[in-house]
Amino acid sequence: MKNLKNTILFITFLSPLFCFAQPTIVLISDGNVQTCDGILFDTGGQGGSGYQNNESFTLTICPDVPGDVITLVFNNFALSTTNTLPPPANNMDNITIYDGNSIAAPTMGTYTGNQLQGTIVSTTVFNTSGCLTLVFNSNSAGVGVFSATI
Repeated sequence: MKNLKNTILFITFLSPLFCFAQPTIVLISDGNVQTCDGILFDTGGQGGSGYQNNESFTLTICPDVPGDVITLVFNNFALSTTNTLPPPANNMDNITIYDGNSIAAPTMGTYTGNQLQGTIVSTTVFNTSGCLTLVFNSNSAGVGVFSATI
């Protein structure tokens, strides 16, 4: 019985020393974020119905620990591929990813439809900031959803 009391006291006093934090929820509209553990969502948020028409947001995600890098795992990526411009112009909903802390960084590509579904995106060895910058644009026709683990 004495051992049980000691164990309970030990757990009671030491449990505040351990971190049981929930991952940070990040929306594409948040602007600038520092985290290495989170979930990125479109503006519909967690459990929401997705993003809306005519959205335009830039999000820079940087690590909260110097020397770390940002990696995104796109668990859900289904953007509208409706084009509202006459060909050959194209304004489908899209995300452009930059390898750094601004849109001045090298581009890693522009993606639409389901092109990033199940894809892992991480900084390159040339990126000294460890950050990724995402630019999201939706047109006036068609909506979708996206999320990624950070």
